[in-house]
Formats: sequence, C-alpha cells, structure tokens
Amino acid sequence: MQDYLPSVDFLIGGVVVGLILAGVSAYFKRRKLYIIVPKLFSHSELSSSGQVIELNVRNKGARTEEDIRVALNPKLSYEVIASTLPGLTVSHGGVIHIQRLSKSEEVSIVLTAEQGEFLQDSVLSISSKETKGEIKKKTQDAEDTTALEAAIVLGFVFLFMPAVGYFGGNIIMEEVVPKMNTEVERHQALKASLSDSGWDDFNRFVDSDTFTSFGGEWPFNVSFPTRNGELLVFSITFKNKTDQVMEVSVYTRSVFDDKDFYRKNGYWPDDSVSSFLIPSGAEVQKSIETYLPYESENKVVRFDFSIETESNAFNPSYTWVFKGE
Repeated sequence: MQDYLPSVDFLIGGVVVGLILAGVSAYFKRRKLYIIVPKLFSHSELSSSGQVIELNVRNKGARTEEDIRVALNPKLSYEVIASTLPGLTVSHGGVIHIQRLSKSEEVSIVLTAEQGEFLQDSVLSISSKETKGEIKKKTQDAEDTTALEAAIVLGFVFLFMPAVGYFGGNIIMEEVVPKMNTEVERHQALKASLSDSGWDDFNRFVDSDTFTSFGGEWPFNVSFPTRNGELLVFSITFKNKTDQVMEVSVYTRSVFDDKDFYRKNGYWPDDSVSSFLIPSGAEVQKSIETYLPYESENKVVRFDFSIETESNAFNPSYTWVFKGE
C-alpha cells in the first residue's frame, strides 16, 4: 500500500503550485474599475462660457460593481448632456452616481463644465461599494490585461514558480519533515515501550490532544509491590500535566477470588481506588492491594484505569506479571 501513497516531495510541490495558481487566478479576477477622460472640448455651441467633457467609466473586472460614484472638482458647475445610461445627473457637489455596472460593461457621459477650467486632474476619484477605482488618461491604459502584465505573470509561472517549488520544497524537506518524522518516531517508540511494559488499550489516550500536555511522558507508574501476608501492595503514581482536573479510578484483579480472602480474614482487601481528583499540575500517589498468596504459581495482576477530563475519557489497562521464582 505504501507504494501507492504520494511522496512528500509530490505533496509539497502540489501545495506550492496550488497556492501560486490561486494567486495568479486572484490577480486576473481582481476588481478593475476605471474612469477615462479621453476628450476635452474647449469650444462648443452648447456652452458659450464653458467646456464640453466626455467621460468613460469602465468595469473591466470579473464581478459586478454597485453604487459607483465619480467625484469631480466641486468648484465647477456641471450638466449632463448625454449618456449611454438613462437618468444620470451630477449633484451640486460634483458627484455622478451610477447604480450598477456589470462585468465588462461601460458607460459614456458627455457633460458641460462652467465657472472655471476643467482639466484632466479635475476628476478627483472613482469608487464603488467594494473597491476604489483608478483614473486613466488613455483608453489603452484601461485594457483588460496589458502585454507587460501578461509577460510578467507568464514569467512568474514558468520561471519563478519552479524555483519557489524547489527551494520551498527543500526547506520543508530539510527543516519541517525531519521534525515531523522525529515526533512520529518518538510517538511510535513510546507505544512500543508501553506495550512491552504490560500496558494495553492506551492508543486512544496517546493519540489524543489531552496527551500532548504530557510532553511524551507516560503519566502513570506502577511500582514493584511489597508483600503484606497474602496481599500484594502496589504504589501507583499519577501526574496531571493538563490544564484540567482529572478524575481517576483504578481497579485490580488477580487469579484469586477476593471472597476467599474475606472468608479467611473477615475483611476485604483494598483492591480499588475510586473517583479521586487530581488538580492541574499535581502529582498524586495511591496504594492499592490485591489478594495473591505467595505460593501462587500465576502471579499476575491486572489494573484497569478510568481517566476522565472535562473533554474526554480513557480506559487504559496494565498487566503486572512476576517473572521470578
């Protein structure tokens, strides 16, 4: 199955190429709202004391522009003579309002300007609800994509993109991937060590976000027991390195039935510790007994843990086996 998985180089290259292509796509789909002042007429039969101006507003972007406002020099007086859209007027403050322009749509406006000289820089600004447009003095400046822009983008794609992929891939392979591999190896080594030591059902706990707080250290330790007659006494250490309170319970079982111990001694062994709380950052030690006579041939004790936090619950287990005589 490993042979069918893509290599890390392939994945990194795919991510880099995807990001660059997304950037190129965003560049070509950017909003492009322009106003052009191609013609200024100094003399006209329509106005003996003013000028006639032709303005051209173009939406060259890929999306519709709404609430378009063209601000002109407010010191002059304007009147719209003709336009390719009906109902266009100029306010007393010199603002032309266009409700909407679809993509690739344009509108031409012819108006008179009096009480002063109208120059090309008398067009102060153009804006819409979503963007601020640009003022152009030549029609050619407002074309969809200039040859220079196309050359820059194509050069970036075919020359710079491979270099980014190569160097970016090398940096990730040399800096990021080794650290990731080290963490994975450490994770797997911990699991192997726990399994060899007698722990079981720990994968869900080790793979959880809760376990990351422990810095790779297993938080429970079962010490070698001491004997008290027919009872084995174990000391268990618990560490809580999370930022939450942990509720822990431990139950033990051996190959012998506690009822036999009760019949002989009249009391039950203290073979469980139920629902004790460990505050965040605390270390707690508990003692637990289990009935296992010295002459027993099978000295095996199983510990069942119940661990609960505010966000999760886990149930690892541990099997202690005495391998001596």
